[in-house]
Amino acid sequence: MKIALALLGILVLVSIFLLVRFFTRLGKPVNEGLSHSYYYDRKGEKVIYSPMGNWFELGYHETDADPTSFVVLSTYAGKDSKTVYWKGKKTQADPASFIIDSNRIPKDKLHVYFPWDYPDSLYVIEGADPATYQSLPILNERYWHHWDVDATSIFLDGKKVEAD
Repeated sequence: MKIALALLGILVLVSIFLLVRFFTRLGKPVNEGLSHSYYYDRKGEKVIYSPMGNWFELGYHETDADPTSFVVLSTYAGKDSKTVYWKGKKTQADPASFIIDSNRIPKDKLHVYFPWDYPDSLYVIEGADPATYQSLPILNERYWHHWDVDATSIFLDGKKVEAD
């Protein structure tokens, strides 16, 4: 009887341990003020992207990011010393010059990027000048599209529009 109770106690403890590990996959947020989607793992050795921290329903993605140099730039963007991540996935953007500007436009020294929800990535806006590219908020609020402009062109939802 004592052996059965001891085995039952061990089984209960192991079950509790496994449940706790299962329900605490994510550690602390990297920067809760900027993003509710980038977290460290429990040990702080990896950076995990989990939309809204809801790994159970929305899943999660362990990145290759260096946790010591990783910084969050926005809800979806983060970078370490070597790579820029968008929704936890690597991009081709230059990490040394990549920023999210005050209008929430992602850009680096060579390109302006448009955040594409499907397939969860950034794509380069062809012909856009990063130095002069800016949002046109009045049109964006009125038409619910992304109207932007640089020194020579107008862009609608990340595509150059033939306009004067």
